[in-house]
Amino acid sequence: MVNNVTLNEPVKKKPKRFGEDFEAGNLSDELDSEYDDELNKYLEQRIDTESIDDSPLSFWYKNRFTYPILSQLARSIYSIPASAANVERTFSGSGIMINSGCTRLNPEQISNAMFLRPVKEMSDCIIIIFHFHMFIYFFYFEMMFIHLKYVFSSHEIK
Repeated sequence: MVNNVTLNEPVKKKPKRFGEDFEAGNLSDELDSEYDDELNKYLEQRIDTESIDDSPLSFWYKNRFTYPILSQLARSIYSIPASAANVERTFSGSGIMINSGCTRLNPEQISNAMFLRPVKEMSDCIIIIFHFHMFIYFFYFEMMFIHLKYVFSSHEIK
């Protein structure tokens, strides 16, 4: 026993984030083929246009067992929590500006400040979305590269 922990206890694994192996460059051939198989399965799927729902999120939820990797990726993209927090934050910010200590601000200045705050937050969000899209772009091309590598390696001239 070391520090009240027996040596025979299995070490608990830290749960992985989606794409962690990809980002670290630790993809094994087994993972390559798993990603490749799932991507090919999805790309070859015939979708009945009559059964298409308005929500891509519902499609990925229904197909979460068929495409577990792609489903997890799509659900992380399409999941946006509904909230009125931004509206409440804007109005509380205006309440802070319009108090007895800030009596020199005219209505136009208050309006400009209320407009610029969400614009700044939006620009921060756009940068995050850009980085996420770059990750998806590289993920897609990595999957295509893996696929091409597999196709060319299986058709080598002997």
